[in-house]
Amino acid sequence: MIFFDGSSGPPFAATGIVHFTAANGDRLDCILTGTIDASLVATATYHIVGGTGLFANPSGHGDFSVRPNPDGTLSYTVTGTIDY
Repeated sequence: MIFFDGSSGPPFAATGIVHFTAANGDRLDCILTGTIDASLVATATYHIVGGTGLFANPSGHGDFSVRPNPDGTLSYTVTGTIDY
């Protein structure tokens, strides 16, 4: 879930909560802070704030970006570190 402030910009200030879920159901929770530009490309830094199962008691941070594709899907790029 990404929230952005449309009162100024672009780019628009954005914050988000992301839950990554592994095939076995274990989850990794992150907070994002960044921007969304007029073409709907979002760039952010993330901080890992929680998780379940294999990802219990995690820590880490990095960079996150998402961009729309012509077919309506999204492409994500995530780099950084995680300790669990």
